[in-house]
Amino acid sequence: RDIAVFDVLGKQVLGRRLYGNVLDVSSLTSGIYIISITENAKTAVRKLVVK
Repeated sequence: RDIAVFDVLGKQVLGRRLYGNVLDVSSLTSGIYIISITENAKTAVRKLVVK
């Protein structure tokens, strides 16, 4: 599955292929982000809060 994380301005701040179930967001500062997950030609978009 492909993961993309965007800040509130729409800039992509993280993007990678994820092979497990854990995404390391330690490089992100605290805040609200939008995460887009694409797998098998289907995409889910959710809010992500980093504390």
